[in-house]
Amino acid sequence: MKKSLFISMRVAVFAIVMSVASTAGAYDFQVGDVYFNKTGDATVCVTYGPSTYNTYKGDIFIPSTVENAGVNYTVTSIGDWAFMYCVKLTSVQLPSTLVAIGVNAFNSCTQLESIVLPEGLETISDDAFYFCSKISSITIPNSVKRISDEAFFNCSGLFSVVIGKGVTSIGSDAFGCDGYSSLSSVTCLATTPPVMDASDCFFTTTYNMGTLYVPAASVNAYSTTNWWNKFSSIVGLNISVPGDVNGDGVVNIEDVTQLIDCLLTGIAAAGDADCNGDGKVSIDDVTTLIDMLLNGN
Repeated sequence: MKKSLFISMRVAVFAIVMSVASTAGAYDFQVGDVYFNKTGDATVCVTYGPSTYNTYKGDIFIPSTVENAGVNYTVTSIGDWAFMYCVKLTSVQLPSTLVAIGVNAFNSCTQLESIVLPEGLETISDDAFYFCSKISSITIPNSVKRISDEAFFNCSGLFSVVIGKGVTSIGSDAFGCDGYSSLSSVTCLATTPPVMDASDCFFTTTYNMGTLYVPAASVNAYSTTNWWNKFSSIVGLNISVPGDVNGDGVVNIEDVTQLIDCLLTGIAAAGDADCNGDGKVSIDDVTTLIDMLLNGN
């Protein structure tokens, strides 16, 4: 009851803030059906239009670059509240240049069925997809480091989540729910369990009835880490990781040694030795693997 009251109060505050914002002029320019605010000399964020709510509907395409008054801008973020309460929005195609999704960006887009988060995205802010009840699956890109508080709260139709290997922390109620949650499949590709801010990062039914899939070499780590150990079922995945020549789930200098041994002896690697993805294993893969280690990829 307290939580529901808190949520109602917060939505009311948001409504007041958004009303004030709309009277002050919400956007710098419009291209097609999309509104933009300048965030730098050559960058913009997507924002809402003259009317705070229901700016967007149907299927929306957001380009990587837009032009205004003779200046080309790169679209790098979805601004705070940009799509909030757009209850007729059904899908959004995000640009590959996107690095951030703002606070409440898609809050209460109750008909949003399809959205793909691009690799290169770094930030998913608080309440970004709050109450997007028709989204059925989501993949968090490897480039994301943190999933913020209530990012996917009350996404009651969500049944499958893939969390990228770069995620190191997950906020409170990130995948929580007030009532029923259909989330039953959670895959976390990080070899080191991301830090959960609280036990409510996932809903109770997800812990009790869902399955957590993690790299095979990390099953024990997840089984002994709060609050991942609340999952009743944790299954190891034999994930093919380019550069993980010895198949231990991590890429390090030991893989270089193993790769050289494979080339000298002709014995197949236990893991993925095709580091450059050209379909064969050769000395070029040694060079690629060393570059991967030096560059931290």
